[in-house]
Amino acid sequence: MTQPDATDHGTAVRFPGTRRGCPRVSPGNSFIRVHLRSFAAKCAAWGAAPDRKPATVGFIVVALLLAPGVGAENYKIGVVDPNRVVERSPQYEAAGKALRVEVEERERNLRQQQEQITVLQSKLERDAALMSESEMQRLQNDIRSRTRKLKYAQDEFQEDFALRQNELRTKLGKQVQEVVIELAKELGIDLVISEGLVYYSPRVDISDLVIERLKRDSATK
Repeated sequence: MTQPDATDHGTAVRFPGTRRGCPRVSPGNSFIRVHLRSFAAKCAAWGAAPDRKPATVGFIVVALLLAPGVGAENYKIGVVDPNRVVERSPQYEAAGKALRVEVEERERNLRQQQEQITVLQSKLERDAALMSESEMQRLQNDIRSRTRKLKYAQDEFQEDFALRQNELRTKLGKQVQEVVIELAKELGIDLVISEGLVYYSPRVDISDLVIERLKRDSATK
């Protein structure tokens, strides 16, 4: 592997993260905006094992350098920036659009249910003094019933979204991994790293090649 020279300005890696948990859907709180950002972060972690530490990459490289009979000139290392691949791949854009369409309709329905409850609560507060005991009881029961149904619908929505998000993330991760392996074989690369990096030279960065191959694959489908 060619060592970077003094004029080689490398790239500082952005470490992708994940967000856990799902916020409640309520007026003014867009589930779509929050979770499409979360989806991007999770997709960027396509190559990471859950328990892998950043130092593991360093140990692998050191082991290669110290292996008997193996010199730096005898192998090639490639680096993939998962954030850049996710942000620029048409596959991620398509997955994001699919999520957005699915979420918007259900979020709209939840918002309508919440607005109906708000109207009934306002009616109770405004007209309580004019209502009979039985009328007030019926309205209170209606509000409680609608509130329970809304909570159930929200919980179901969170679960369905999480499942769908994981499904699309897994699909995208598999597509990216297949392209990385394909390129590594074509270019004779022995080791491809995507996580746990502090610095790398642009000369070993194959992220743009991965993105172009993903675009090509997307255009042929």
